[in-house]
Amino acid sequence: MKLTLYYSGYYTHFSFVLFFIGLMLPFTYPLKLLILLNSIVVGIAGNLIFIKDFKKYKAWYETNDPAEIENLNDELIMGNFICHTIPMIVSFLLISSCVPMNLYRDAMKYAILVLSMIMVWSLFPYDGMIVSEKLQNAYPSTAFALLATCFIIIGLFFLMTYMRR
Repeated sequence: MKLTLYYSGYYTHFSFVLFFIGLMLPFTYPLKLLILLNSIVVGIAGNLIFIKDFKKYKAWYETNDPAEIENLNDELIMGNFICHTIPMIVSFLLISSCVPMNLYRDAMKYAILVLSMIMVWSLFPYDGMIVSEKLQNAYPSTAFALLATCFIIIGLFFLMTYMRR
């Protein structure tokens, strides 16, 4: 079992690196809250995308990296668990320790910042691709991935607003 991070190729991997940076930041630092929120969004969206596109990812490996076929299911599942699920769970546990934000006032700001982080990642070249070409290459169901991410961000802020009452 190996885990290779292509942080410029997949937003999940970029987010995974940010997650570890965020763990080192103090709980009073607003960037920590942003990174934890991002990890929750990526965890939920990533698991939905993984479920929806599992067969496409498997077919890509079968075509482009046939040496990895032997333990492919285990590797894909473990990679999803390590890069999506663990950071999401840890972030859910840590987020309540962060400096509380006024969700009514700050929710849009944090939503825009999370989407901005995705845009910044899309500007880092990967195999000569940037922005939409890179998104389409990394995520076979790009429209589904972006739509799911937007709805998850909105739902997460509504949930957090409800929990803080």
